[in-house]
This record gives sequence, C-alpha cells and structure tokens, in this order.
Amino acid sequence: MNLLRFVAARLVRPEGGSFSATIHGIAVASVAIGLAASIISFLIMEGFRDTVVGKIYGFSGHLLVTRLSLNNSVEEPPFDITQQLRNVAARAAQHKALPGICPPGRAY
Repeated sequence: MNLLRFVAARLVRPEGGSFSATIHGIAVASVAIGLAASIISFLIMEGFRDTVVGKIYGFSGHLLVTRLSLNNSVEEPPFDITQQLRNVAARAAQHKALPGICPPGRAY
C-alpha cells in the first residue's frame, strides 16, 4: 500500500472521534473561511476601483492638454486659448474619427 494514501485515508476518514479528525476539520474550515474572505474583499475592491476610475474620468476626462513648460513647479500657469488653438480645434473637429471635442469643465 502507498504510504501517502495510507496517511491521507487516516486523516480524511479517521476511526472514531480522534484528535486528528478534529484538527483536520478545523483546518479545512479555516481555509474555506479565509478563501471566502479573500474573494469577497477582492470583489469589493474591484467595485471601489471602478467607482474611483469613473469619478476621475467624469471630472477630468481621458485626455488633458497642457502647454509645454520647463519649470518644475507643481502648479501650472493657466492655459491661454489663442486663435491658433481654436483653428487646430476646428480642424480636428472636421475629422470623422473623432467623436467630438469639448473644452474642460463642460459636459459632452
């Protein structure tokens, strides 16, 4: 008889109410509870991630256009919308591949 099968059979189906059967039952129950808790926490965190990503995209959008500057400050100077930028936006709006262009702060 295989030694591993013999030990496994003794642990799974012990004779009577032995101490190893109690320990085995506790171990199986604790693994099941731990697995259920990890699955539930994973699902909750995925829901929070989807909510946060939705709020971020609802606030700022997928693409943010800023001007190129070489300063290392955290706060950027305001972006001036000049006639050249308006011309670029008008030309970009004519492309059929773009669904639409909207300035920041306005709903599309």
